[in-house]
Amino acid sequence: MQKEVNINLIRRLIVLLIVVSISACTSKPHVRLFTDNLSDADLLKIETKLSQSNIKYSRSVARFPTAITNNSILYTPTVNGNKDIYHIIEVLKISGFDISWTTIFKVENHSFTANNIGVYLFSDEFKAQQQTSTLAQLNDFGSVECGSQLTLNADASFQVLFDIWDEQISDYREEVVKGTWHESAKNQVTLSSNSWSTSLDFIKKISIETQANERIETMTLAPVNDLKRGAFYLLNKNSEPNINCLYRAHVVS
Repeated sequence: MQKEVNINLIRRLIVLLIVVSISACTSKPHVRLFTDNLSDADLLKIETKLSQSNIKYSRSVARFPTAITNNSILYTPTVNGNKDIYHIIEVLKISGFDISWTTIFKVENHSFTANNIGVYLFSDEFKAQQQTSTLAQLNDFGSVECGSQLTLNADASFQVLFDIWDEQISDYREEVVKGTWHESAKNQVTLSSNSWSTSLDFIKKISIETQANERIETMTLAPVNDLKRGAFYLLNKNSEPNINCLYRAHVVS
């Protein structure tokens, strides 16, 4: 009797695994459309085409990785991945946006799970602005370790944007940490927030290297406090994601 129960249980588990596997492989792609460098007119045109093509999508206001300077797609390979990518590229081309770069897995602090596809597009006026940026003008920094994007605004405020995968909704959920910043000393940046028990200090460093005839300038914001201490600065533990991380910004010329 016990053996029969065990065999039936195993059969049920096998069927369940097959169903889950099929569901994962056949799920429709979800486009994460990054809108930071799109005009309102271009955004409306692209969203209209995506809707007409029955492509699931959602907007993201997160800053682009600094390594992305042209229309690009970032994705994780799946069974039907190539077919989905080609279809999305064709829809974008009809909308007037040729994709010049596709890459898999991760660029700086941006990465996607299966069936989720990051689409980064530039309207003409924003493309020119992106290409003329210099390291001294940058105020956006990415952290691979914390999966976040730090922006130091001209009005002395800052925000750290997180794109967190939420298993309950099977989609990304955005969280934002806000506060103020100032240069507390030469090559030192200090961040503060009302929800913290103490400020966070970062040392600013600039390095330059040459690879394949390209000049790569990197600005790094390194935490003064030990990374292993985690979010020690929070008044309430786990009230917000940890931002005591290593941040970088790059300019390639």
